[in-house]
Amino acid sequence: MLYTINKEKNFRQQRDSVMQRNIPGERAGMYVSTAIVEREEVRPGLSTTYRGLWEMRNDVMGGPFVAYLPTKLAKGNRQLVVEAFLFAPGSKKRNLLRRLEAALYTIQKPNM
Repeated sequence: MLYTINKEKNFRQQRDSVMQRNIPGERAGMYVSTAIVEREEVRPGLSTTYRGLWEMRNDVMGGPFVAYLPTKLAKGNRQLVVEAFLFAPGSKKRNLLRRLEAALYTIQKPNM
C-alpha cells in the first residue's frame, strides 16, 4: 500500500483510519486495524520503519506488516508511507515478509 500521513500525528491512528476506509472485510463492521506496532529507526534522519501485527476486526484474520517512511519522499507536513502486510495462514512468514520488505526499500523519487 502507498498512502500519506501527517508527520505530526500518531502513526497508528492514521494507519488504522486508512486501513478501515480502504480494506474492508467480507461483511459490514469488518476492517483491518493495528494490533501491535513498534517504531524502529533504521537510518535516523533518512527513514523510519514500523513493524507490527495487523488484525481484521470482528473476524479471525491477521498477520505481520512492515511500513517504510522514507524522509526524502516527505513534502511539507505530509509523509509517504510504503507498506506491506502479509496473510499466510499455515505458512512460515519470516522469509515472505523479508521479501516484501526488500521491495519496499527500492522506492525512489521520480525524476521529473
